[in-house]
Amino acid sequence: MVQISRLLYVVLSAVDGRRTLTETAQVVSAEVDRSVSEANIAYLVERKLEPLGLASLRAGVELAVRCGTHRPVLSLSVRRTLLSETMVRRVAAVLQYLFLPLVVYEMVHGWLFLDYWLITHVDGQRAVAAMAATPSLLLVVLILSLLSMAFHELGHAAACRYGGANPGPIGMGIYLIWPALYTNVTDAYRLDRKGRLRTDLGGIYFNVISIIALGVAYLITEWPPLLMAMIVGHLEILQQLLPIVRLDGYFILGDLVGVPDLFGYMKPIMRGLIPGKGTGAKAMALTRRTRVLVRIWVLLTVIALGANLCTLVVRAPSLVGTLVNSCAQQVNALRQATDSWNGGGMFLAGMSLFTLMIPVIGLTITLIRVGRGAGGALKARVSLGKEKDLARHAL
Repeated sequence: MVQISRLLYVVLSAVDGRRTLTETAQVVSAEVDRSVSEANIAYLVERKLEPLGLASLRAGVELAVRCGTHRPVLSLSVRRTLLSETMVRRVAAVLQYLFLPLVVYEMVHGWLFLDYWLITHVDGQRAVAAMAATPSLLLVVLILSLLSMAFHELGHAAACRYGGANPGPIGMGIYLIWPALYTNVTDAYRLDRKGRLRTDLGGIYFNVISIIALGVAYLITEWPPLLMAMIVGHLEILQQLLPIVRLDGYFILGDLVGVPDLFGYMKPIMRGLIPGKGTGAKAMALTRRTRVLVRIWVLLTVIALGANLCTLVVRAPSLVGTLVNSCAQQVNALRQATDSWNGGGMFLAGMSLFTLMIPVIGLTITLIRVGRGAGGALKARVSLGKEKDLARHAL
């Protein structure tokens, strides 16, 4: 993630690998409503975008092409668009009024009052017992949770629109090993810190609205899946606030300290912890207060990710055994449901099998990325060594 000016953003958006400098200049001129020449585009690409690894000029001045195709391990893969940019903007234009200060005040207070009432007056054990007696109700909880996740993404889009920026499409991909939804709110980086924080918190705020709606419905019907969906909603909020991976908490922390890409500072700061090595120039460019905060985040994140990785390695054999047994049970359940023409059982068993395979697919993709990254780094190191050897022989 790179924070750039509005003009550079427009230029980069116009670069597609096919337009010439003349065509790119025409597109940019129309977008910014001012005359931009070929020389201006060439200057911006050569002096501003190329040093950032975002674009370059091929054959001198003929064609501007996008480069920098490297994808970090901690990024989405297998991305697909669910809602187009046009549709998202139309919905966000309506939902943005939920961010009016009075509405936010009432929603937050209503959420706190509802949680207090449920904790003090509702028997959660009875709801759990009802869910255990009827496992098919878990499918209802799953559907409600998926709807809440989609509404969460609309919260980011609506907050972006309320601040004056334009949200992009909403899509789905695999993050690490689990499926995740995302909203393109890149345009929010034109906003001030308050606007960016509103965009970061918009999804969690819409989770609060979802919990209120589920709570009201539960008070009316006392249907156990609604209570369970509320619990899942609270867990989703806690998960999103974790700052160690690219969830909402990561972007909230980044905007609070004024650093748009915290992971970009992990390598230079970790390098400074090695005896005889100094902190990278990129990290030293930060203010002392910001550098201390980022250093604390880096240390905590490395410890957390390292602990999770070690746990995964140690528990891998038992996890694989559990996965195989669970898949076998679901295959048997699917066969029995098929033999008896039980449509609900077939659907539930099929969804369970699909859910079990998602982390396997995600882990495979992550391992492939790690392997490619390590292979690329090794290849670059070998090439650098050969170049140094040739230079020594030349001397």
